[in-house]
Amino acid sequence: MDVLSKGFLNSLNRKLLEHPTSLPIILGFSPELVEYCKNIKRPFAFILPPDWPDDDLPFEKKLFLVKAKEPKEALKKLTKWQIKEQGKPFLPISIPYFWKKYSQFYPQIYHYLQASKKFNFWDKAKYKKFSDEPKLLLITSQYFLMGEVITACKRLGYKYHLLALPDKEVGTEWFIQTLLKAVVEFKPDFILTLNHLGVDREGVLVDLLEKIELPLASWFVDNPHLILYLYHKVKSEISIIFTWDEDNIEFLKQKGFKNVYYLPLATDVKRFCPRRQTKERAVSFVGNSMVTKVDKRKQKLSLYPELLQWYPQIASEFKKSNYLVVIDFIRDRFKHVYKLWENLPTIEAKLDYEVLITWQATLEYRKECVEKILDFEPLIAGDQGWFQLLPPNKWKYHPELNYYTELPFFYGQNKINFNATSAQMKGAVNQRVFDVPASGNFLLTDYRKQMENLFDLNKEIVFYQEKEQIPELVKFYLKRPSLRHKIIERARQKILANHTYERRLAYLYQVMTQFA
Repeated sequence: MDVLSKGFLNSLNRKLLEHPTSLPIILGFSPELVEYCKNIKRPFAFILPPDWPDDDLPFEKKLFLVKAKEPKEALKKLTKWQIKEQGKPFLPISIPYFWKKYSQFYPQIYHYLQASKKFNFWDKAKYKKFSDEPKLLLITSQYFLMGEVITACKRLGYKYHLLALPDKEVGTEWFIQTLLKAVVEFKPDFILTLNHLGVDREGVLVDLLEKIELPLASWFVDNPHLILYLYHKVKSEISIIFTWDEDNIEFLKQKGFKNVYYLPLATDVKRFCPRRQTKERAVSFVGNSMVTKVDKRKQKLSLYPELLQWYPQIASEFKKSNYLVVIDFIRDRFKHVYKLWENLPTIEAKLDYEVLITWQATLEYRKECVEKILDFEPLIAGDQGWFQLLPPNKWKYHPELNYYTELPFFYGQNKINFNATSAQMKGAVNQRVFDVPASGNFLLTDYRKQMENLFDLNKEIVFYQEKEQIPELVKFYLKRPSLRHKIIERARQKILANHTYERRLAYLYQVMTQFA
């Protein structure tokens, strides 16, 4: 096999001169050619034959060697390499011997690379942003809030394109190519995602967006510490972060994000709007008991009984503390447990333990709060775990409610809608604080510091600061329907003016224009 024939080398050198900024990809392999290419000062890739033995893989610092069984796998690796090399166009170079011998492998790769070369995504993906009407590329999922974002886009007149992300497709060649196609055809001003959905742990998407100079807006509506746990690359100038919890801003900046903004939750006032309904009951509560969630995390950690024996005590004390991050609390208050946690074999196991503590703390807190309304025979809507937490005969059960089709009607059947926030939200307010008053109904909620900047306390929102206050507050407001009505109306007017998803999205878009 004479790879280094004079004719082949002349052809190789001519192509390199004609395409000085391209990424040469050799379809085939020979040690002699590797030695020859090492002396050329530019990056090279070699696609090894699919049957090349794993124990005979050469290593060369300057060269990118691709070992794959299928063409699709090779292309995925090449795409990631291309992103790291500033998105330069491919220059495929075939070796006749390998082309013939592996006719089901190399030709497929070659034709794809040639097509990529003719239609240079990277150049076409660079264009002027924020020059016309707003255009958003939305990475979609089953998360409930994306529906509100889409509706807000329609009402504001923003153009949007949906990029659905199937499970396990983050960072894959399919996802990258689909995203690039959407960018070239739709030309969005920026990408918007929730909870960093679509941002892979290795940083492939972030690298890609940096190359094509397309900003990313990521709105965290859940604990970012638990979400970013497994990410190797999060820091980027093009990543603009929004968080529903103002307390998370410092943590996110410590993570390396330079641009972080507070963006609380809101409501869809056309879905949650007043309806003529009979108040069938005094008090209700809607929420998950967390029983099943806790049990599943315990099962995942069953190999670590020494750690598990401490979780009830840690959760109980964490819920009373001002700590925002579970592991910070454990490090400072339970040093011996922290050492056990540090010795867990995987990052996933470490995350599971933090989630277990968070959910157990929420379970205990909600149970303690709901127990205070049992004398009013409340209706509790949620999972069946509540039967394990509460005594029988003092409350009525309703199965879990659909947020979109059932909950807007449910709130209107209660004189008082009771709320107890998750333990992961020490200062932020949840969705119910906006939805209930917007639907024209009364809410009794737990105090959270950030509500002070959202509502006029005691005029637009009623709250308890200690669990012992709950029974008296319920009695007081059950007897005063006219006062309830005044508070509801004031809260609803505030929400209509300041706390709709249209207002949130308009603010997010305004912030993003700074990064054009």
